[in-house]
Amino acid sequence: MRVCNVGINNRFDCRKSAFMLGREKYYLMYFKSPVCFTSNGEKCNVSGKSVVISSGRLQFGVSEILLGGYVVFEPDLSDLEFINGLGIRMNKVIPVSDDYNIVEMLRCLSLEFKKKNKFKSEFSSQALKLIMIHIGNIVSSKNSENDKLKHYDFLSDIRDQIFSSPFEKIEINDICSELSIGRTYFHRIYSAYFGTTYVQDIINSKLEAAKRLLVESNDSISIIAEKCGYESDSYFMRQFKKHVGITPSVYRKKYSELL
Repeated sequence: MRVCNVGINNRFDCRKSAFMLGREKYYLMYFKSPVCFTSNGEKCNVSGKSVVISSGRLQFGVSEILLGGYVVFEPDLSDLEFINGLGIRMNKVIPVSDDYNIVEMLRCLSLEFKKKNKFKSEFSSQALKLIMIHIGNIVSSKNSENDKLKHYDFLSDIRDQIFSSPFEKIEINDICSELSIGRTYFHRIYSAYFGTTYVQDIINSKLEAAKRLLVESNDSISIIAEKCGYESDSYFMRQFKKHVGITPSVYRKKYSELL
């Protein structure tokens, strides 16, 4: 992509002119101040440090803006495909929490662009691509965070169901199918949300139910194990002692005497 112009730390008086570009030109703008503008009929609001890539004419809804930097460039079809492949949408405001890398790369690009070096054009093109890649990483990171957050409410309901209905079998495959995610990713985000594993929650739910049945019912250990979803009495007793510290029989005797 051919770089046509570069600027850093500019104050732009929106009352005197609009930011206009030719039909073939695009721009990357890094905003350091809040701004509202319309680009090609689409309204964009920028609350703070942000980046936007667009083309055409910008009409600002404020009197003055502070630009941390801008790049005017002419992309060919392969360049546009490259930008799209990075997940960057035109006219889409991209918030930037840590702007150090963008500021430094824009500063470096601006310094080199002003020089009359033999390979200035090639350097500028590659430098702009590096900036685009960095922006693409920001977009990818935010998309990943959003993907995780959008599953929270559903998984929180599943967790409530695990503890409120310990005798009900919940299939992981059904959950993954509902969320359109894989089993490995499911286990990873479940642990990230709740600080424990899905398997451990299932075990804790069953053992809490078993504790209640041991104290509140006359069911045998075998029946309680079956009700809690254990296929083997011996496995139930081993798991109970491992997590509770005593056997089911001792637990029943100890806590039944307190009633």
